Amino acid sequence: MLDQGNAFLLHLPPLPPGPQTARQTNADSGPRARTSVAPQAGGASQIRLQAAFKALNKLWQSTHAAIMTTTAHSAGVEHQIVEDAVMSDKKERCPRLKINSESCPCTYPNCPRHGLCCECIQYHRQRGELPACYFTPEEERTYNRSIEFYVHRHFKK
Repeated sequence: MLDQGNAFLLHLPPLPPGPQTARQTNADSGPRARTSVAPQAGGASQIRLQAAFKALNKLWQSTHAAIMTTTAHSAGVEHQIVEDAVMSDKKERCPRLKINSESCPCTYPNCPRHGLCCECIQYHRQRGELPACYFTPEEERTYNRSIEFYVHRHFKK
């Protein structure tokens, strides 16, 4: 069952009344009303079962965030691996890679688009930016690729 906080919780269905239990229902009669089971003679196994489910819920809640974080990180790593493979293939097919790489002013560490001008322009254009080749070496080292930064630096009155 999906809880309001997007965490999965285990809920035991209410036990049928029997000689070992007596039902006590809370005043809340909404869809999330809980039924508690008060032990009577011989109800120790039911208490142990409920304690085990409570412990399981706590364990799930404490590890759920870690699982989701790890999954998100893994997805990001997998995406980066695929992107690197695509860029590697494009670098193998680019006839001007060596010439472009020699004149590329980008100092961003491990830039996957270094020397691939068409990829660099597309990447920065999608983000409303300009590639490093538009900036002076001093400006390029700021890694500020915004058009506003470029206009401010080059068209001051």
